[in-house]
Amino acid sequence: MVYALLVAAVGSGVLGSTSLKLSEGFRRPWPVAGTVLGYGVATVALGLLMEHLPIGVIHAVWGGGAAVLLTVVGRVVFGERITVVRLAGVGLIVGGVVLLNLTGSL
Repeated sequence: MVYALLVAAVGSGVLGSTSLKLSEGFRRPWPVAGTVLGYGVATVALGLLMEHLPIGVIHAVWGGGAAVLLTVVGRVVFGERITVVRLAGVGLIVGGVVLLNLTGSL
């Protein structure tokens, strides 16, 4: 259950952020709806996770997972460049999430 909620939180956060980029400053209604839906589902999933995991672990996994996936989405969907510095940042994020989870909280 906890892993399903984490996946839902990360996935819906990515949907919300991607939709926000596609909304062109909230001028396109369907992406705006995707933004509200994505962030709404993420908020509910995060709220449910608060009963099972420490807040720091939840937000590290949520933010880190979303950052990694959004780097891929940025490249594939929006043609953004992935530099060595950006890859190093993603590596640091993943390493930080792994370290937090070594405490046995998951």
